[in-house]
Amino acid sequence: MFVPNAIHIRHVLIYLFLSHTTMKDSETFLKNVYNTHAPHYNTIRNWFHRFEKDDFSLDEKDRSGRPRELDLDKLKHALQSDPFQSSRELAVTFGVHHGTVLEGLKSLGMSKLFGRFIPHHLTQANLDRRVDDSITLLTLHAGDQWLDRLITGDEKWVFY
Repeated sequence: MFVPNAIHIRHVLIYLFLSHTTMKDSETFLKNVYNTHAPHYNTIRNWFHRFEKDDFSLDEKDRSGRPRELDLDKLKHALQSDPFQSSRELAVTFGVHHGTVLEGLKSLGMSKLFGRFIPHHLTQANLDRRVDDSITLLTLHAGDQWLDRLITGDEKWVFY
């Protein structure tokens, strides 16, 4: 089934406005055509008022409550220069809300660990390093069987 997007609905509203259809008739027409996907009467009224003022742009106007866009390249560069910054410090630096910075960090795949932001997914080099470190730790104690002498039981350590 066809689901109209906002731009499609706005094109239809311009057509209805230019064909001198009333707002109420436009609402009825849109409900007959689009059923549950039809816009609300208040939406139709708002767009008709804009068209009456000769404003036929289909873009939404910026609103005071709309969050600012955050440049992810600048955010990534700021994290590379100082990964120990907090997300609130980054929000002050970029002049955006704290939540906007958190969304930007999430979209970059970064998470805070040990007081700094690191990539959430490990690279192949990081995975290889983890394997090498694990092998080193295992071979470090290969000659000494200290784990065999260690017995644990009921929250107490017992040494032989």
